[in-house]
Amino acid sequence: MRIGCTILGSLFKIGGYQVFTYNLLSQLSERGHYVKLYVTKSEYLENELLYRSLSFDVGPVDYLHPYLTRFAPYLCRKQMLKVQKRDQMDVWQIVGAYPAGYLSSSLSHEAPIVLRTHGEDLQIDAGLGYGLRLDPSINRRVINTLKAFNKVIAMTRSMSETYESLGVKKEHIETIPNGVDYSRLSTTSNDEKTITRKQFGVELDIPLLLTVGRHHPKKGYELIPLIAKRVKEQGITFKWLVIGNNVGRIAELIQKNDVGDSVKLIEEIKPPFDQQDFLLPSQQLVDIYQTADLFVFPSFIEGFPRVIIEAMAASLPIITTDADGCREVVDNYLTGLISEKGNDSIMATNIIKVLCDDELRQRLSLGATEYAKAYDWPHIVDRYENLYLSLSNSDHSN
Repeated sequence: MRIGCTILGSLFKIGGYQVFTYNLLSQLSERGHYVKLYVTKSEYLENELLYRSLSFDVGPVDYLHPYLTRFAPYLCRKQMLKVQKRDQMDVWQIVGAYPAGYLSSSLSHEAPIVLRTHGEDLQIDAGLGYGLRLDPSINRRVINTLKAFNKVIAMTRSMSETYESLGVKKEHIETIPNGVDYSRLSTTSNDEKTITRKQFGVELDIPLLLTVGRHHPKKGYELIPLIAKRVKEQGITFKWLVIGNNVGRIAELIQKNDVGDSVKLIEEIKPPFDQQDFLLPSQQLVDIYQTADLFVFPSFIEGFPRVIIEAMAASLPIITTDADGCREVVDNYLTGLISEKGNDSIMATNIIKVLCDDELRQRLSLGATEYAKAYDWPHIVDRYENLYLSLSNSDHSN
């Protein structure tokens, strides 16, 4: 098959949809499909050498730019139709309902199109100020965009319910979760753990808690200092690594709650882009997953919390919340413990439970490892590949 894909952003600004796009396209290319990623012209020129090093083709599209989304979307749509006429793709995978999906919806007249949203373009939480659809004009555009696609991907049940509430027919919703690199995450050695802990100044006999992800009000990171303080007050010695872009924003709260000796903030760990065989997530982040003892994720809302599945693949028990997305990938008392979102006291109690109960921790670790197997990338790519094949072999009109 000839598979086209569009994102409106940089593949090298590492986040959830970038990790998804890179791994999906890489593995489809390895399976013998012709795969091409289309990005804005400015993005391509800025990172041309990096894009040329990838295992799949990447090319720029004129007039494909977020600025034109509001003022001249017809130029973008016209250009995408020209690209399709030139490259004759059998199917398109669009990442992001807005603006990428909005600007690519005209492709439905020429080829099957599949949309995978990335959370912020679909979900909303007015209290957190989260979600593009809080803007009424964008909300209307997203709703119309969703209905233009042959298939929209729901990564969780709550996403499927949101699609339906916005008028998407059930037969146009395909449930496919995110994938993780299970083989890399589940393979480790004691020597690697020793090296990684030494690198971050963590003694071998001290429990290591881990949180991964960018800082955003929806992530609940402001609760981390309060949770750490409660655990510390119980006389438990631990270290907690919080890794992600802009996590330094909670540094003042860390000091205010006197947990600076327990909580270490690390800005985003990116893969070495100067290497042609770079991987997402980076090997350094994989090593950190493998040396931790417990994964803590205090989020208020998620589309699909990929980092939770990555942690499970590394055999980490999970402490998370009952938020959309989180509660759907964690089986309470089988793969982790679920806490009421926003409740730092319950989260601290659950952390203490796992740290102080070896039998519980071992049971959760084994359960998490087994659960994560279903999310290994080859299984997920199988489902996308089968979907693309079914669409390319049928009448694609909605």
